Amino acid sequence: MKLFKSIAIVIAMLMAISTVSFNQVVEVDAAAMKLNYSKKNLQVKKSFTLKVKNAKKKKIKWSSSKKKVAKVSKKGKVKGLKAGKAIITAKIGKKKLKCTVTVMTKAQFNAAKAAKNTKPVTSNKNIATNNKTTNNKTTNNQSNKNNEALQCANAAVKEKLYTRDTMKTYLLNKKFNNEEVNYVLNTYDKGNLWIVYAEQYVRNLLKNKDYTRNEIENILHSAGFDGTYIVSICDRLSDVWRAQAVKYVKEELAKKECTYKELEDFLKQKNFYKTEIEYALSNCGIDWKKRAKQIVDDYYKEYEFITWTRKEVKNLLKDNGFTEAIINYVVNNSLDWKEVAKVNVNFSYENSLDYMFSRRDVKEWLQDEEFTTSEITYAINNCNIDWKEQAKKNINLYIDDEDVYSTRLSVQEWLQDEKFTTSEIKYAFENCNVDWKEQARKNVDDFHKNNMHIIWSRTDYKEMLKDDGYSNSEIDYALEKCNLNWNDVAVQKAEEWVDDDSFMTREHLESSLFNDGFTSSEIEYVKKNAKIEWKYEAVKCVKILGNNTSKKEATEILKMHKFTDNEITYALNACGIN
Repeated sequence: MKLFKSIAIVIAMLMAISTVSFNQVVEVDAAAMKLNYSKKNLQVKKSFTLKVKNAKKKKIKWSSSKKKVAKVSKKGKVKGLKAGKAIITAKIGKKKLKCTVTVMTKAQFNAAKAAKNTKPVTSNKNIATNNKTTNNKTTNNQSNKNNEALQCANAAVKEKLYTRDTMKTYLLNKKFNNEEVNYVLNTYDKGNLWIVYAEQYVRNLLKNKDYTRNEIENILHSAGFDGTYIVSICDRLSDVWRAQAVKYVKEELAKKECTYKELEDFLKQKNFYKTEIEYALSNCGIDWKKRAKQIVDDYYKEYEFITWTRKEVKNLLKDNGFTEAIINYVVNNSLDWKEVAKVNVNFSYENSLDYMFSRRDVKEWLQDEEFTTSEITYAINNCNIDWKEQAKKNINLYIDDEDVYSTRLSVQEWLQDEKFTTSEIKYAFENCNVDWKEQARKNVDDFHKNNMHIIWSRTDYKEMLKDDGYSNSEIDYALEKCNLNWNDVAVQKAEEWVDDDSFMTREHLESSLFNDGFTSSEIEYVKKNAKIEWKYEAVKCVKILGNNTSKKEATEILKMHKFTDNEITYALNACGIN
């Protein structure tokens, strides 16, 4: 009969033990996206991998609230760096999933691990019976003594906090021998009942009085528990701390109206964890999203004449202490941001005066104000701006800017950079107030004025103006009406060529001037006014022929190049050819 009774008790104990687990694995239904862990203990320098169930290959962005405590890779691999707590967040679109990771030293981790299968003991009778079963090889007398010691210990822990050392002292004072004391200590060690009974004792304390986390930690410390046990005990009281945080928030709200940020700071001062604060603020009876939206609506009605932007609304809510998640929700569910963006564009345009307003200006400004691409596109395409007329206006303002070197091509490229369309640019050129002939002339004069050291021919200027997008008629007008004296330019160009090391003949010079766009009259002017010593050119020619050239051969070649007799005689003598 005793044997059947013992077996029944053991089965009951095993059923009780099976109800508690160390790490809580998240139950994932077929549809919801959830992490494989909602909380996890992790040893320093060790790692584990978080996974999102039912993510269906969606992009996951991982982050850690305390990167110095635990870091997370792009693939969800979490590594412990130093003792502490960190919240690992997986963001999938707008949804955020969180796992609380407690990083421990090796000693802390081993102690916590020992508590993995710890279960609350429902009665002293169960513990005593378990002791009887596991020590069935002992005599009945010793078994009874062991059970008596265990019952004494179980009664004591209900009235007071005991550590292993203080329990040993207590039992020895109760006249139990070493074998009986060790039996009790070993039983408590195997089940880590020090934590279980300490948790029960603290819960009883909290029923009669509100103790803060710090106060409980001090009580446990005074009772002789070390840091590892204190952390484990307090973590098992997470439901208590959440309920306490909710209570404090409601009490504070009863006194005065508070913002989200004020309540968050209030709970931080009382040393509540982030997860407990978030729980309290989410369960205090206030719809923070609705409150935040009401603030936006009230401000918008009161200051309707002010153009609002996404950025300004975010700053308003941030100043009122709302979290990023609440701010994003309200921003995305309050105003018609396409219309708001359009109103902003119209308002800015109407107050821009003579500012060179462009598509790119509007786009960059709205981007800075955190409008989306679709909202910006809508605003640009539906605002009150006639972009063709605006492109025309911009050309006029651009050309009038004396500090800018403006050509047809530079204006066209600038309008393209400012994101005007091809049809808008074409309209602007056809209808602007710019005299492009005069602009081409101005370009020639400006270039010559700023580059006096460069001697350019007609052909050089033609190519420059052509590259700058001017038409043939505009180029001809510019070269005819510019302030350049082409006779003088032709002389300067001829003298520049003659000064070169290679020899120049009269015929070659005329051909070069003609090919560079100079007129016949300008070439004749060069013949009469250019300071060219042709005898020196004849000398260059003879030197090129070489020392083996005879006088007769040299003379014939120089005559062929139309050098005069005097120039030929000078060259032959200068080169020592007799």
